Amino acid sequence: MIFALFICATGPFLVAWIGMLWFTTTAFLEYTKLLHLDVLLKVEEYEFMLVHATNQTWTYQDYLKENHDCFFIRLITCPICLLSWLSILTAILQVVIMFTLGAPSAMFFSFPILVGYNTVLGLILFKHTSSLFDK
Repeated sequence: MIFALFICATGPFLVAWIGMLWFTTTAFLEYTKLLHLDVLLKVEEYEFMLVHATNQTWTYQDYLKENHDCFFIRLITCPICLLSWLSILTAILQVVIMFTLGAPSAMFFSFPILVGYNTVLGLILFKHTSSLFDK
């Protein structure tokens, strides 16, 4: 029971943490280079553009929106969109974990609550923690 509550409480923190990694740090770029995925994910093109461009304040997300615009790119470069979908995925994961812990009846009633909880609290945590990086 306590483990299930812990799983439910960690959702917004996971959503905010992924948002922090994606939108405010260069961790994604560093790990793609480490795992040799930089060619596949256009990181090499982005870094080449940064070296040769006059506007060197572009983020990777700005580069993707400008040069590889499609629905998926617009989805992952919009903080509210991405974090909302991550909240839904996190709630699904939480319900699956609760189901495996032996609470199958609670999973149907708790899913909408978990989605709302993860979305609202995750966005609030992301907004407050990302403001720490702006200073």
